[in-house]
Amino acid sequence: MSLFGILNQGARSMRTATAAVQTSSNNVANANTPGYARQSLGFSAVGTQRRGGLLVGQGVTASQVNSAYDRFSQGAVFGRMSNNGYASSRSASFQTIESYLSEGPDGGLGAELTQFFDLWSAMETDPSAQAPRLAVLGQAEFLSTQFNSSASQLVTQQQNADARVDAAVARANVIGGQVAALNSQIVQLESSGGLANDLRANRTALLEELAAMGPVRVDDNADGSARVLFANHVLVEGAESRALSVVADPITGFNQVHIGQGSTSLNITAALTGGSIGADIDVRDTVVAGLITQLDTLAFEVANQVNALHNAGFGLDGLSGRDFFAPPAALVGAAQALQVDVAVALTPDAIAAASTAAGLPGDNTNATAIAALAGQNLMAGGTQTFERFYSSMTAGLGQDASQAYQLEARTTLELEGAQNLRDSASAVSLEEEAMDLIRFQDAYSASARVVSVTNELLQELLNVVR
Repeated sequence: MSLFGILNQGARSMRTATAAVQTSSNNVANANTPGYARQSLGFSAVGTQRRGGLLVGQGVTASQVNSAYDRFSQGAVFGRMSNNGYASSRSASFQTIESYLSEGPDGGLGAELTQFFDLWSAMETDPSAQAPRLAVLGQAEFLSTQFNSSASQLVTQQQNADARVDAAVARANVIGGQVAALNSQIVQLESSGGLANDLRANRTALLEELAAMGPVRVDDNADGSARVLFANHVLVEGAESRALSVVADPITGFNQVHIGQGSTSLNITAALTGGSIGADIDVRDTVVAGLITQLDTLAFEVANQVNALHNAGFGLDGLSGRDFFAPPAALVGAAQALQVDVAVALTPDAIAAASTAAGLPGDNTNATAIAALAGQNLMAGGTQTFERFYSSMTAGLGQDASQAYQLEARTTLELEGAQNLRDSASAVSLEEEAMDLIRFQDAYSASARVVSVTNELLQELLNVVR
């Protein structure tokens, strides 16, 4: 090999070492970038030439920048992210719901309900006195307010969950469009022989965000594009993405998730069994809806049972036929609408403590009958008292919440395990990169020394031939 060949070989080696340092530097810069997979420079021997009967190497060149992306371990991460997104969102919702219905040190709906009937019992001792009558009215107002507040808070939780579904669908559409655009860029770049590693990393980060919203499956195509299924329906195919939309349910008015299908759309709500969207739909349509129904049932029965006895009784004014609570128009919405009837609210004497007009003012038998409602099995098909029904409701909520918290803890561990497995193959190790930088620096320095020595030899040669 001539001195000029050696000089060219050294310069090529310096360029290769520079590219290696640049690749390692890029790894260090993206060590914490979501979706980024460690990159490495491929080295290739340039080949040999015959010189003076010898086969002499011509040095090294950089072939391509490879990515440590592992689609199998990344696929597992997508699945675990969907599970954890569902569990985390559901757990957060249960924390809020429990705060609405918790009794706490200052009491709650259950305590107010017990106190309400206890005050009817206290009226028995002196049914003509104003103090116990005012106490019953005051407690009835507290009880109604507690029903109203609990029901309103649950309805707000439903509305918030519905709004989150709408926002998540809008974000999923943005992600779908961005993934389709990245597919197009990746195909264009890799069709010319390159590797779009950074574009792939950006696409992976977007797909992880999408997976936290709902079930995602990613199929890698030979041309570098990714086929993305969302809730088992194709969302992205090549450079095209299908639009998600929300459509109001004709019965509940809540958002149902649809995906574009030609000139129409397909309802995929039932297929959203994972991710934060699936959790919000479950909380909205099952968890909160069930609690509201139970609360309405309790308020409806309390109002009707008390009214039935109160309507037949007599107040101190000798009148009968008055409701104590405003009669519920229907079971649905009974808790939010519960209030003391206006005919009684401002007139303590209208409280019907007596069973007959003849027994006034000392007759307390109707007050006794109303107080006794607390101990009667009037709920759940005649198997539970009012208090037991509410206790069962809150106990069921507590059990469901505990399971939700356990699911979140378990899916978090599963996600961490999947991420650790993926990272063992593709994550950036700063320690390894530091060692590589030293190695590539030494290679660059050695190559620079080769160039320097060759340059000195050329100078000596020129001095000889002058």
